[in-house]
Amino acid sequence: MVGVADFNVFSGASMSGVVGKFMMYAFWTTLIFGILLWGFFWVKNRKFYKTPVSLIILEQNNTWKERTNLRGGIIKRRDGVMDFRVKTAGERAKKHLGYVPDYSKADSSGRLTFIRIGDGTLWQQIDRRLELTKDIEQEVEEVWYRNLNNNNEFDLERFHADLKKNTKQTSDEKGRLQFEFVPTKNKYDLIDNLIATNYLSFNKKVKRKFNNYSLISEPIPTDVKTVTINNIHSAENLFEKNKLTAWTVGIIAFVILAMTQIIFLYFQSK
Repeated sequence: MVGVADFNVFSGASMSGVVGKFMMYAFWTTLIFGILLWGFFWVKNRKFYKTPVSLIILEQNNTWKERTNLRGGIIKRRDGVMDFRVKTAGERAKKHLGYVPDYSKADSSGRLTFIRIGDGTLWQQIDRRLELTKDIEQEVEEVWYRNLNNNNEFDLERFHADLKKNTKQTSDEKGRLQFEFVPTKNKYDLIDNLIATNYLSFNKKVKRKFNNYSLISEPIPTDVKTVTINNIHSAENLFEKNKLTAWTVGIIAFVILAMTQIIFLYFQSK
């Protein structure tokens, strides 16, 4: 005959087994769900944030810094307005521009560039391009060479041609390589000795023509009124999102409280 004590032991063991299995299933279910949820948002972000973005921030002391670790994409809001959203690496906050940028102003890698003054909220798109200015004449100092036999002067390129024209390689009776300078018929063991004896190097200022590339950054006009209205809509959407986040936090807190109670019952049954 089963006594009351035996029934209590049996009930406690059964309760412990049920709670243990429930906790194990809950743990693995939560883990798998978390991994799947993380993978879903990772793939979603990779597909959405395709456009590389650069942001130039102008400081008050006339300095600037540039961020290049940004990416963005076009979204359609609930009110049907098209917008451009930028995600910052390592930050949860996302920036809504309030307008769709001009993709024709992107560089060869598809990167869009924006400029912002200090901590301002308005991001203005800029067009970056290189402008070529040809035949800029400047006076520069170069190393020239004078042939001491005829006093002709050469720049570096023509000096190499004159040296090659006047130099011959010969060998003595023992087969050692020697250099002979044609105008004087003198022989030298080293080419450096031949140059030092027959040429004089000196600095000379000459005028040269160069091609110059200038990086031009021009702001692209935007409708400030439209941007302001869209930013207001963005703030309203953010408020709605915060309310949804509050509900989510409440649900998570309830689940944690319930699991805590189950764990408490599990240890109490021991």
